[in-house]
Amino acid sequence: MVNKTQSKVSTLKSKLIAAIAMLLVGAFMVVSSSYAWFTLSTAPEVTGIYTSVGANGNLEMALVPEGGLSAIENGVGTTGNNEAWGNLVDLGQTTGNQNAYGLDKISLMPARLDTKNGADNSGYTYAFNGLKSVTYGADGRPGDFVNAVAGKYNGTGTFVKTADDSATYGITAYGAASGMSAQQTAYLQYKKEMDSLLTAAQNKAQATFATYGNALADVIMAKAMQGDGATFDITFASDMINALELANKDLIDAVEKYVAVAASIALYDADDTTWAGAVTALATLDLSNTTIADDQTTLEIVSGKTIPVTATLRNAINKYNGIKAKLTEAKSAITADTTLTWTDTTTTPEGGGDPVTTPATAKTATWTQTNAILFATGVVNYDEILVNGKTTTEIKTMMGEWSPSSGDPIPTGLQDFGMAFVSNGVIDFTSGSGVHADIADVAGEYQASIAVTVKFAGSSFTNENVRLRTKIDSGAKIDLSAGLSTPADNSSASAEKPLTEFYGYQLDFGFRTNAKSSKLQLQTSATGRIYSNDGSEETMGHGSTMTFAVPDNNFTQAQAKKLMTTVRIVFMDEAKNIVGLGLLEQNHTSGTYEHGANGEITSNIYLYDFTIDADGKLTVGNQKANGELMDLGQNVATKLSVLVYMDGDLIDNSMVAAEATASLQGTLNLQFSSTADLKPMDYTEFKATANND
Repeated sequence: MVNKTQSKVSTLKSKLIAAIAMLLVGAFMVVSSSYAWFTLSTAPEVTGIYTSVGANGNLEMALVPEGGLSAIENGVGTTGNNEAWGNLVDLGQTTGNQNAYGLDKISLMPARLDTKNGADNSGYTYAFNGLKSVTYGADGRPGDFVNAVAGKYNGTGTFVKTADDSATYGITAYGAASGMSAQQTAYLQYKKEMDSLLTAAQNKAQATFATYGNALADVIMAKAMQGDGATFDITFASDMINALELANKDLIDAVEKYVAVAASIALYDADDTTWAGAVTALATLDLSNTTIADDQTTLEIVSGKTIPVTATLRNAINKYNGIKAKLTEAKSAITADTTLTWTDTTTTPEGGGDPVTTPATAKTATWTQTNAILFATGVVNYDEILVNGKTTTEIKTMMGEWSPSSGDPIPTGLQDFGMAFVSNGVIDFTSGSGVHADIADVAGEYQASIAVTVKFAGSSFTNENVRLRTKIDSGAKIDLSAGLSTPADNSSASAEKPLTEFYGYQLDFGFRTNAKSSKLQLQTSATGRIYSNDGSEETMGHGSTMTFAVPDNNFTQAQAKKLMTTVRIVFMDEAKNIVGLGLLEQNHTSGTYEHGANGEITSNIYLYDFTIDADGKLTVGNQKANGELMDLGQNVATKLSVLVYMDGDLIDNSMVAAEATASLQGTLNLQFSSTADLKPMDYTEFKATANND
């Protein structure tokens, strides 16, 4: 047994030695193989792969940041950053409800371009020194010119004078620094914005009179003359209610500006840090869902800082909430009534062809339906409406027992009333008569002329010039401007005094292209800035235009167009040599304008020749045949500055609004292009941001 066991052990031992030997050989082979693998991988080679590198002609732009052209960013992750290379600079960006660049704070006053002859003394090349405005003496007559100072936006509602006017980048305002505190300057700005919003609310409400007044008056007259048995066409009601909601939105925005005005008064002595916090809070203030309790005496603006809750503030917010509730209830009533059709329907015929629009068909609403939407909700209170000085109750009293179908003679008083209305009809929406009057109580009275047809005794009479007007009752006016006083001076405020008057603003852009021997040009007509697909796709280019809205009912479009001819858009190179003068349509009587649905006026921007005389007056010459501005170096960043101002040498009283704080409000759009035949990448569709979900 022992020998057998030893034999087995000997055999196992020999096998184990063999296994170890095999393992050693295996280990050696692994090492050898590994060494060979590393040796081969030091120079791998793949052949036969066909590769085409895409290249495209490109023109890029950016807003020049502090630090100049060299500070413009370039790389992935810069979407939405105007200070990075791209094909769009969006200066309409907002922080809260304020323009992020402070452009909404600038209201241009008349100015003159300050120039000097260029080196060649040709009279056609000028170097820019700044803008000048006129001082006025105690007798109201113009005095001497004063130079504007440059200001940069501080992000808290004001432009502050810069230490060095020549070292400005991005967006610069030019104006005058009067030495007022930041709170005093903010007071003026907030009050101007409040007045502008009140005017906007008034205009939008007035537009509902002009647009829907005929139909609304027909309903009121039918109720007055025929009573509950009449049928009513209230197809207009839905659109009118939507439009009144927009006017009410302007109303609460104006109340928010009133709070900002009050804050600038109450926080006049706040330190710079506290005031900056207040400005930030005011920029995002939202009172659209706010109620003021009867016993509430203060409203907090920023931690520990409040304004007093005045009767004006409480009444204005209550008025807004009341209007909101009426309009909301009316919309609910519209939704609930499934028997009425409120919107036009558009269908495409079978087999193709142009779409066909079928008008809404709610032409014969009953009194129950009409009352549920317009009257029971308080959108209209016919008991407070005066028709030629008469209430609907008084009109019914004049009718007595007479009805249009009775065949009896028309009562003399009623007949006289009807004829007087046909010759000189006035419908007054007095305080308490509904939403139109509610808006007027805060924004101010307004009116519109409409055509009204009166039907009685088998006859119909039409007055083409019936006046629909709001009439504020004594004591009903909510005057947001009443009781506001300029903030006291704060001697501890920052030494940086803000600009209080604005003569112009300057935009600094950088451009670069990979094209050789090209020129930058102003692109007047809209062209694709991203890609083109036979013109069938939206290419996100809008050309070079300026669009203005007219904020005053008494300021006509003819006046607005005349004022638009005075806008000057000066293009300058980095050395501030003028390389182009852009103007809006110069033929204000019959020029080519585009008119918007809400009264906006849009004009293209063209380049013009010009001269400047010894006194500094600019005279416009002929429109230039092309839009060329300046040379572009290949792959070299080039700076172009754009100065916008109004030529005070041309402006007179006929061009400006008499009863509004601003004559025009609008937007500027500039588009540029290259003279080189740039070859864009051949995308078949626009490549949007990747969806990584």
